[in-house]
Amino acid sequence: MSVVRRRRVGIWGTVAVALVTAATAGGRAAVAGESGDEVRVRLELADGGSAEGVLRAITVDAIGIEVAAGRRDVPLAEVRRLVRLEPPPPVRGRVRVELVDGTGIDGDDFTWGGDTAAVSRPQALIELPGGRVRRVEFRAADDRGGAAPAWLAAVPDVPTEDLAVVAKGDAHEVVECAITAVSAETVTVVLDGETIPVKRGRVVGLVWARPQVAATGARVALVGGGLVASTVELAGRDLAIDGGVRVPVGLLESIDFAAGRTVPLGDLKPERVETEPFVGGLARVDFSVQKDTAVCVVALGGNDLLQGLDPKQTRANLDRIIQKLKARGITVVLAGIVVPSA
Repeated sequence: MSVVRRRRVGIWGTVAVALVTAATAGGRAAVAGESGDEVRVRLELADGGSAEGVLRAITVDAIGIEVAAGRRDVPLAEVRRLVRLEPPPPVRGRVRVELVDGTGIDGDDFTWGGDTAAVSRPQALIELPGGRVRRVEFRAADDRGGAAPAWLAAVPDVPTEDLAVVAKGDAHEVVECAITAVSAETVTVVLDGETIPVKRGRVVGLVWARPQVAATGARVALVGGGLVASTVELAGRDLAIDGGVRVPVGLLESIDFAAGRTVPLGDLKPERVETEPFVGGLARVDFSVQKDTAVCVVALGGNDLLQGLDPKQTRANLDRIIQKLKARGITVVLAGIVVPSA
């Protein structure tokens, strides 16, 4: 595998994120979960419980499901995860698009016009800001999945130039350039000021010189990929993600709301401040920590040290406290102590 270095002419662009569904003569193409199909989900709750029903609403405040007794609205703050029951089968597309936050989407094709990138799917055309796309893999027709493409080994973690990976017989050539457009037929690049169209059939990968960013927010798993979102709402038969992306609800697999939540420890009001040996904390953990607790700071062991308790017993009690809290879905923050020198 070889790397050809050329001067790069930069091109950037960002636009609002949108999703345009495929249309037929009679309207939008049918998708599982649409056209009267009901989406059944399970809500995994912060208190360790769960609820199942037909999904009716997702707002910034609550999730509505239809249960046997009627409509039930569960406050969003009490929901850790939404999981679709009997989701559609997984999809492995001919194209894999990775975004700068590490999430990705599979599709049948990929195009890019500078400002807007589009991932085509059988059910929809997903449009993304061009500046969010970091890498594209064009898979061979006989690709059954598994190992990452061999050309990735030649790509630096933080490339300083755009890269076009071109097939040359059984090998690949990684060319530093400026990628300016991707159509169904060609990939257009700039090399030393010259604009060159490359046939799509020769291109197996594209990498843009864009740094990775931390993925923060709720994780929305879709058939063939996923996104990270600050807000997720149900608008008709679509998921409205961050107010700009609209995804047919039929593509939904799950939403991990807990992944997007952070709790500043300074904002937490402790139930009590007291000192006791670990064995006392273990005996009191079930009733001292209320059922709606999200985060518990465990700061025990000082008295064990002063009383000369065997450290093995302290560790065993600590393990049991953490197990009890985690079994209730509570995030545990362990605060250590400094053992004074002799």
